[in-house]
Amino acid sequence: MDEVSEWLAQHQPNWAEVRQEQNQILFGFAMLWPIFEARITQKDGNQADPERIKREVEKLENYVAPAAVNEAFDYYRDRYFKGVNARARRDALSGGRRLPDEIGQGFNAPKPSDSQRLLAVLLVISRLRNNFFHGQKAQYGYQEQKENFQHANKVLMEVSVLWNGNP
Repeated sequence: MDEVSEWLAQHQPNWAEVRQEQNQILFGFAMLWPIFEARITQKDGNQADPERIKREVEKLENYVAPAAVNEAFDYYRDRYFKGVNARARRDALSGGRRLPDEIGQGFNAPKPSDSQRLLAVLLVISRLRNNFFHGQKAQYGYQEQKENFQHANKVLMEVSVLWNGNP
């Protein structure tokens, strides 16, 4: 166990129960989000807030969603809009704030476009980012977060190349 993991096991409730695989997924997210954010903002030092993400997605022409986006879309739609406990999970995702309209529009559309799918997924990931980096996820020991962040990581790896063209 590395130094950080040892400290977390001693000082963060439930960290020892979080499986090593999930720990790696969470650490992966902590590395992937800043890369995505730097690319989508063209490294201008500003945050990739929902409006910025929306503007950048709107600029994409002839966008075709890769499997990672479609899989994440289906997962997040079930988790936050259609499945058991969807309302409670959506409320937790929002952190007491109003979710951007585009999230609901994308997940509730009968046949969302690939751009709507991408936007809805990136906005959910943005909320996961806020909850992760600002403590909401830590409050309950990162329970039930493995799939959330697995999908987020796959999407971030897949779509980060859309901006700046860097692999």
